[in-house]
Amino acid sequence: GDLDCSATADDAVKLQGRLHLGGFTLTGHPAHDVVRCEKGACRIDGPGTLTGGADGIRSDKGTRVINVTISNNTGDGVRAGKTARLDDALLSNNGGDGVHADKVNARSTSFLGNGGDGAHAVRKATLFYCDVTGNDGDGVSSDRLAKVSHDTTVTGNGLDGVDAGRIMLKRNASVSVNGTSAMCGVTEECDDLATDRRPIVGSDASCGTSRDTADGGT
Repeated sequence: GDLDCSATADDAVKLQGRLHLGGFTLTGHPAHDVVRCEKGACRIDGPGTLTGGADGIRSDKGTRVINVTISNNTGDGVRAGKTARLDDALLSNNGGDGVHADKVNARSTSFLGNGGDGAHAVRKATLFYCDVTGNDGDGVSSDRLAKVSHDTTVTGNGLDGVDAGRIMLKRNASVSVNGTSAMCGVTEECDDLATDRRPIVGSDASCGTSRDTADGGT
């Protein structure tokens, strides 16, 4: 059944290994994580929902999330010290980033209306068949590489659509109409693509505006 830990000042679930949600909802305490992965990587299988906590899922290692809704947490939807793998997931209306990890590998996942970036990676973000819409920060950001492809749409995000050291758009990816925040053009530069190297945009992919973060210009 559903598990409501909103009145308990601790993590709702301390996990070693694998959690099957079975269609139910775990509600956490706003100062603690809903699922805290301990002693290595973990896996959470849906359908099911993680809500109401600080981070929806927090792992010092890696985590895999399949068919889970992670919404309305005060912090990040998913925060992982290593790789976060997301399949058929929904990360929405979290106060921080939808996902924040060393590497992000997302397929058929939606990042909607989060208070930070939709997806943030330290080293590499790879998105296939994803929807990244309406996040307050960047749609996708990476300190190094972002690969956006296979019908992924990045639109309506507050700051940059994709901000990374290197950007690759392929296979019907679309990055447009970002920079919706009132700060854009006032205290922030906002474009669909922001990178210090010439982005690679496939003939079947599209973007609106771009910014050279190293030397200025487009």
